[in-house]
Amino acid sequence: MDNLTNVGSLDHVTLVANNVTRTVKFYSSVLGFKRLETPQFPFVAQWLEMSNGTKLHIVEPANGSLRLTDNRQRKIISRDPHFAFRIQDMELMIKVLKSHGVRYHREGLDGTNVQQLFFHDPDGNLIEFFTD
Repeated sequence: MDNLTNVGSLDHVTLVANNVTRTVKFYSSVLGFKRLETPQFPFVAQWLEMSNGTKLHIVEPANGSLRLTDNRQRKIISRDPHFAFRIQDMELMIKVLKSHGVRYHREGLDGTNVQQLFFHDPDGNLIEFFTD
């Protein structure tokens, strides 16, 4: 069937953060995302970019009252809602996460070469890094 909707590649993901500065620091310093020039909004926001050009928009809550649950100390459950990034070097990423004190869970998919790392960002969003 033809792609009648003409949907292209993913452009960006927006994450709400209780502390935009802290979350931007995590994604830029720990994960290496590049800070982009961000338009002026009537709220705190920062745009970031991954090496493949996909963007991550970090914004404060719309009404200022949303408080995200801090899941960082909770058990990491791989089927919880998350977003995933393909990486090249699993061992290097483990070293980076350890050097920043990021708690992670590693697993693999039986019968495949897929290796996965799951961890939370400062606002409790679950992230997966995987190799295949």
